[in-house]
Amino acid sequence: MAGKAIGISMNFGYPGNYARTPDDVTVSRVIKADSAADVPFGACLKLNANNTVELAGSGFKAEDFAGIAVREIKTPTNFLAQNVVSYVRGQVCDALVRGAVTVTCNVGNPSAGGPVYVRIAENDSVANGVVGGFEAAPDDASVVAGKNTYTIATNAANNDEITFAGVTLKAGTDFGVGANAAATAPLLAAAFAASPAGEVFSFNAVAAVITVTEKVAGGGNTPGAMTVKDGGTAVITAGTATNSVAANNVLLPNVKWTTGAMDANRICEVTVMTRVNP
Repeated sequence: MAGKAIGISMNFGYPGNYARTPDDVTVSRVIKADSAADVPFGACLKLNANNTVELAGSGFKAEDFAGIAVREIKTPTNFLAQNVVSYVRGQVCDALVRGAVTVTCNVGNPSAGGPVYVRIAENDSVANGVVGGFEAAPDDASVVAGKNTYTIATNAANNDEITFAGVTLKAGTDFGVGANAAATAPLLAAAFAASPAGEVFSFNAVAAVITVTEKVAGGGNTPGAMTVKDGGTAVITAGTATNSVAANNVLLPNVKWTTGAMDANRICEVTVMTRVNP
């Protein structure tokens, strides 16, 4: 009888397994029926406005994080790939929103306490990147901050109302009017910087030109129109906008690696530190 070899080491689990108990909290939500893809076990979930979830992808932001899809007993939907089991679109998905779970780290070298990123866009130069999958290194070389310039072609007069990013300022009340456009521009820029618009954009004036730049590059905030209310004296012309371009992966600030890669399949443990999107 032929001899048999018995292995002396085993893998450390599969994506989506609970890693520690009892501090695990899960929430069940329906996967958006018309979303782009099914949700594999151990994948990152995005919360939608209608309380459905979907695989994190293009447009995903850290505040959309709805947890990690946990593994359950499911019937394979593909006879030829029975080890690949996912939550199908339109089904209810269980998501870990606090606690520890095993996931696959596709890119980078995770270490305990290190930052966790989720891929939201493909990058041909990152061969192992999987949209919705977890990574231990940033992919932000392509990030571009939204930017535009606004030239005060005709100086403002008192009571002119100028609107930008949902904020309306009145000349002579909210900002001063200088002797000419070059004198007014820094006053208007400072007033917008002190308004709620200043939380998203920076404002810098040189001569009669105000340059508006997205504070968090790649945040999706391309500066829009700066308008003067009908009947106003001021004339403001916009330049050509530089569109905001996001990173190919997003940092999850409330998620940390608990371990490094534990086996050849790059299974790792992550911990969702505080409950997300209850």
